[in-house]
Amino acid sequence: AETLGPSSGKAKIQQLAKGQNAFIGRLWLAPGAVVPNHQDPTEEYLVILSGSGQITIDGKESKIGPGMTIYMPAGAQVSFLNGSEPLVAIQVFSGPEAAEKYKKWPRLKTAGPAK
Repeated sequence: AETLGPSSGKAKIQQLAKGQNAFIGRLWLAPGAVVPNHQDPTEEYLVILSGSGQITIDGKESKIGPGMTIYMPAGAQVSFLNGSEPLVAIQVFSGPEAAEKYKKWPRLKTAGPAK
């Protein structure tokens, strides 16, 4: 599977599976990376494999870390501030259209999974 990332180098996504009703990807965020406030049209889930940070969902701030699963309702206002280590998570959109935003990210030349 190819790995995509914005020009900032602060994030990477590797598509693991995509079907009619869901998208599953492996997400990597750089230390200190900021995901600005945004809304996605479908439900989103994150399973945190490593790293930690602070997520805000509809104004409620929560600390997240390894082993946690986060649910974000469709249309929720979401932002995230990553901690001092890289964050690796499995990302699931229950409706693959939310992952269309990643098509704008360039393909990275790195071989293998997002680390």
